[in-house]
Amino acid sequence: MATVYTAQPESLLARLEQARRLNLRVYVSLSGSAPYLRDANGFNITIWKQRVDRFRRLNFQSYIDDGTIAGHFLLDEADDKSNWNGKIVPVQLVEQMAAYSKSIWPTMPAIIRAFPDYLATYSGTYDHLDGVRVQYHARFGDLDKFIKTNVQLSKQLGLIMIGGLNTSRGGGPESGMLAGGPDAPHPQYYMNAAQIKAWGKRFLSEPGLCGFILWQYEPAYLARPDIAAAIKELEQQARGLPNKACRK
Repeated sequence: MATVYTAQPESLLARLEQARRLNLRVYVSLSGSAPYLRDANGFNITIWKQRVDRFRRLNFQSYIDDGTIAGHFLLDEADDKSNWNGKIVPVQLVEQMAAYSKSIWPTMPAIIRAFPDYLATYSGTYDHLDGVRVQYHARFGDLDKFIKTNVQLSKQLGLIMIGGLNTSRGGGPESGMLAGGPDAPHPQYYMNAAQIKAWGKRFLSEPGLCGFILWQYEPAYLARPDIAAAIKELEQQARGLPNKACRK
């Protein structure tokens, strides 16, 4: 199991050293979230490059070499137009972002969060992009089908897959755990402990999976004894898996 860390230049090295001492694997986001990366026309790759460039002066190669950094998390939900002023990120820009990252840090794996069917619309080949992160939500239906479909398409694209669960909003009504508060635009549900265990174990049993992420950090929810116990079971299963870089 791993975590996504939205990095800041002034604290990155200290955070990476802390992760190394705890034997954690980290996907670093160097650009930040969508509000920092868009203009009136949607995603702006020039802004994205400027934000990545803030980290050029830092030497964190040793954390790439020893696997503390599992990958560079290029962008979140590139295929969700609600994040980009009504437009999806043009798919050709994904490979351009990966190439830009590799031009600075050649051995740091480049990872995107998007569904493989979006990436499959690219007419070229992914020579620099290493992997794709997919996240399960109850509304996606049968988990086995979801995993098999996305793994198969990822392989066809020459990409490694990182799995995950939307524990904070992905449980569906059957979880019985309402989330989001009274002002949420529509009902949202936490995953319950049984869902986390069953769905997480299924992900972790998938051959070739390079990482597994739970989204997102909500202290009160994660402190529930049943939720903490479920996550502990997944952690124990994950520790038995090979520790490998998320690169092709």
